Amino acid sequence: MTDEPVDLQALPLHMARVVFPPMWVVCERPLDFPDGWTVRVWWGMTPEPRGYGFATLELARGFIQRNGGCVRFERQQGDDPVVCESWL
Repeated sequence: MTDEPVDLQALPLHMARVVFPPMWVVCERPLDFPDGWTVRVWWGMTPEPRGYGFATLELARGFIQRNGGCVRFERQQGDDPVVCESWL
């Protein structure tokens, strides 16, 4: 064990999955999916490399709930403009 601080924002994905719970971020018409909604999973400050595309917000929410998301948070000031909501 070391007394050195750990930069949790710089964790590789395989380690971030162990340290953090998943956070599901719902985006409306992001640049890489301009005709619908995406859900991206983040582990702390580390995103999964791929997102999931949906035609409607309701389909995106259903996907999140089926995969363990249960608490919804409204978009926060300072979020990217395409972010609609987040789930834990």
